[in-house]
Amino acid sequence: MRRRLTSTLRAQDGASLLELVVAMAIASIIMIAIVGLLEFTTTQASRINERVQADRLGRAAMTRIVEELHSSCTGFGSQAVQAPGTTPAAPLEQTGPTNLWYVSSYGSSTSKSAVEKTVYLHDISWAEEAKKNGQGTLTDYSFESVAGSGPGTTTGNWTFPTLEAAKAQKRVLATKVTPVTISGTKTVFQYYSLSTSTGAFTQVTEKIPAEATASKLAKVAISFSQAPEGGQTKLARAVSFNDAVVLRLNPTETGEGAKDETCT
Repeated sequence: MRRRLTSTLRAQDGASLLELVVAMAIASIIMIAIVGLLEFTTTQASRINERVQADRLGRAAMTRIVEELHSSCTGFGSQAVQAPGTTPAAPLEQTGPTNLWYVSSYGSSTSKSAVEKTVYLHDISWAEEAKKNGQGTLTDYSFESVAGSGPGTTTGNWTFPTLEAAKAQKRVLATKVTPVTISGTKTVFQYYSLSTSTGAFTQVTEKIPAEATASKLAKVAISFSQAPEGGQTKLARAVSFNDAVVLRLNPTETGEGAKDETCT
């Protein structure tokens, strides 16, 4: 009877201290692995969401610029990409690597006497934001042509208000934009002229392209990196954008058909 009671008591003994330590260690390892997996999953989801957001923001800005440039061949001797006729007031700057000036119009006509009644002079300007690690804002400043100006009028061409931000329609295209750096210069816009003899494009390298005043700019390349709204760029959160617009197809304002040459 005593042996049976002793055997029963021994069978009801708890785990030893060593067994408890081993079990706790295994449980800790499992918990650390679960927490690490959750943290990794959360980080990945955040990175993907922010990259998608950056892609959406940058794509919208690029689309706007490209569409405006596609409507910049207004014809009647008005060049598309150009230097502004008067010196723009700060924060606006002359045509260059971070400022793109061009004229755009909406709609077209093949009538021989047709003249656009209204066009817009745009300045797509990149300006660096304070303490944003090189990031800045892309802004579209547009100036509506003065009523009664344009080809066929006494002015002979379109005229615009004083080129200052207060007289422009302002539209922010994107924030947290980082330009590419080319030869030590922050660059969003690159300009190219077209050889009428070879049909080849040549990049214009001067800061203010002389071709912008001589109707010779035939191509504009746009490049920048877009970060999400929070401005984070680590872990591939920023998205790079590159596109180009060739300005070669003249509008048919004379009714004779378009010419495949530099847009003027």
